[in-house]
Amino acid sequence: MAARTHTVKCPFDPRKPATLAICCSDGRYIRAIEQFLFSQGVDDHDLICLPGGPARICHECASIFEVSVAMEGIDYLVESHATQSVLLLAHDDCGFYKKRFGECDSERQKTDLLRARERILERHSKLKVAAYLARPASGKKQDGFILQEICV
Repeated sequence: MAARTHTVKCPFDPRKPATLAICCSDGRYIRAIEQFLFSQGVDDHDLICLPGGPARICHECASIFEVSVAMEGIDYLVESHATQSVLLLAHDDCGFYKKRFGECDSERQKTDLLRARERILERHSKLKVAAYLARPASGKKQDGFILQEICV
């Protein structure tokens, strides 16, 4: 059987993105995160997408191995793509938190987003790093999502 080929009609920009987005892989939130990035003028970005997203940068949430792998990816992209900004995106009702801690507490997530921000800035102090927590605007699908910036 011959391998199939697919052509995708979207423009290719050879420039490396200046923004890195780090988010959870939960498919319920991916489209909302992409739309949020576009609304912020971030048309092209690098993406690290793992269960728990930014929580994988925190020793309080992840193993030494998990943190090391996540930080190696971040270091590589920041250094090789001359990244200028990082967006950390977590979300309500995260399965990673439920599995690790038995619940998904938004206050803990906010603290962990700030910890992840600090960990990145310890290694890359010139970056602009912002953190957001996403949640459904209501119980109705058509109402969309709210992304709240988590400030220091």
